[in-house]
Amino acid sequence: MGHHPSTYPDGKKHCGVCNRKRDLMFFGVTGKKTWTLRSNCFECEKKYQTAAEHTWQGWAKRRLSSCRGRAKRKGIPCTITQRDVLELLPKDLKCPVLGIKMQRGNRKDHSKSPSLDEVVPGKGYVPGNVVVVSNKANTWKSSMAPADIKKLWKFYRKFDV
Repeated sequence: MGHHPSTYPDGKKHCGVCNRKRDLMFFGVTGKKTWTLRSNCFECEKKYQTAAEHTWQGWAKRRLSSCRGRAKRKGIPCTITQRDVLELLPKDLKCPVLGIKMQRGNRKDHSKSPSLDEVVPGKGYVPGNVVVVSNKANTWKSSMAPADIKKLWKFYRKFDV
């Protein structure tokens, strides 16, 4: 836990990771009511976050956190766990809808990123109502009503593509 900047009379603080004594401007602020400094410098925090982003555990943790926030805003349940999320991820990493290889997205293209989807919107992020599909498939589903998806399929199936 960090301390208020006034507790550092020389304007410097030791980073909890690299142990370098750095100016206070190298530390983020935490706390909504109390103005305290983070324990680690920006550089070490960034290294930690970058490393976490490149693991499937890190991906699952972030997705679950996002789902919990959405569920809270919508007033729906979110009872799945990080383990549930990892178990939903297809072993071959192929989107079950589009058959494309899923990968954690980069800043430019998220279409192949795995995405958590509520099968029945509004039912919540609960076991049996959540699947992992590509962001592309999830975006299509969320932007089209089931009747529109049927119309699209009905139109294109006659072309035998």
